[in-house]
Amino acid sequence: MKKPILAIDLGGTLISNKPADLAHYVWYDIMSNLLQKPEIKDLAGKENYFEDVIKVMEEFTGLSNDNDENKDVLKRWGRSLFAFLTIGEVRKLGKEILFKDFADYLRELKDRYELALITTQPQDSVLPILSLLGCSDIFDYIYESSFYEKPDKYLVFNRFISENGKPVYYIGNSLNDVEACKKLGIKYIIVNWDKQDLPVEYRKRARGIKVIENVKELRKTLSDSETNPRIKN
Repeated sequence: MKKPILAIDLGGTLISNKPADLAHYVWYDIMSNLLQKPEIKDLAGKENYFEDVIKVMEEFTGLSNDNDENKDVLKRWGRSLFAFLTIGEVRKLGKEILFKDFADYLRELKDRYELALITTQPQDSVLPILSLLGCSDIFDYIYESSFYEKPDKYLVFNRFISENGKPVYYIGNSLNDVEACKKLGIKYIIVNWDKQDLPVEYRKRARGIKVIENVKELRKTLSDSETNPRIKN
């Protein structure tokens, strides 16, 4: 009998968001220096940053974002640099960014579930990151964001579901995860062991959603759901 699929996010869930956050700022720093425009650094950290990524790449390459071929090139080059930088930050930070208790718990769960990693981290960067952290053995499926698309969890979920069906749960860490799961009818579990700004975010925008603070709580939540599969978010 096929085991149910449990899906997990990467940044903020299996590992800290720190490598991706640092890579984001380094990306703008590099492009600022290449174009000799200090103001480009000020674009980093915006919520809807991807439009600025394309504009910066347009200016650097001289390609106009007015046809699909150019759009694909600009996305690929911009996201490839980010992927490269993220791997470098993982290497520098080392295993301190891994939530080891969670990784160990996932290995326990392999007896009961197939495990899927579903992330907007760009393609070709996830396997090296897992290898650097000693986690290549954990996942049965890995679905990443394409170089040719903006980082959107909904798009990656759709690809996964079309090929494998819905996971029984998605373990994530952000409001974007919640919204994507709700659109697709996926049960979700939100964790906050990265200890960033999630509690404030949820008090403002998503009241009533339970946030799991440690692996012990997660273990109980999954155990309760297995005993009573009708439990809803």
